[in-house]
Amino acid sequence: MANILIACNNDNTVDLHDFLQSCADKARQLCVNNNHDYSFIEPPHLTEQEVISPMLNYQICFIAAHGDSNGVYNENGDDVVTTRTTNYNFANKGFYSVVCLCAQNLCPELMRIGLKFFVGYNVPFVIGDDEESFCECALEGLDCILKGESKEVAYKTMLDKYDEVIKTASFEDKIKLLRDKEHLVFDGDNNVSLAVLA
Repeated sequence: MANILIACNNDNTVDLHDFLQSCADKARQLCVNNNHDYSFIEPPHLTEQEVISPMLNYQICFIAAHGDSNGVYNENGDDVVTTRTTNYNFANKGFYSVVCLCAQNLCPELMRIGLKFFVGYNVPFVIGDDEESFCECALEGLDCILKGESKEVAYKTMLDKYDEVIKTASFEDKIKLLRDKEHLVFDGDNNVSLAVLA
């Protein structure tokens, strides 16, 4: 049994807060389905101190929030996990995000300090009319990882899920789903799995 930290920027003043909440709710349900413990953090507790410090006691950090190329921010625009925060507690952990752009600079920074795997996007993450489909695709890899699959299997399964959903999506949603799929970053050793996370 693993311990997962789930963080979400569901403040009602931020764009897409309902979608971000849906992603966090799905992450929580996946933990329950796979018999893992989790803790949930939301505003006003979505802070650097409340996310990074506790990571010593968790194997994976899941975040659904807003960000940029340097990382993840809270409802006030303050750093939560960025290239400017002290991130050593992420060594030997996993970082799974539904966050715009953070794969550009945050991913290599976390990998440099010993993160085992990183999931995120290197462009703005976009959603269409069928929000549930975007949420399902974005969390498919997390489901695999929580089932004990390797990073390689989880990445392939996630890509396959995107392909499956794209086939039946509206034209507008197809374009957006394809964009998200093409800019998904799933970094880390192919064989890494939940079993090896500290």
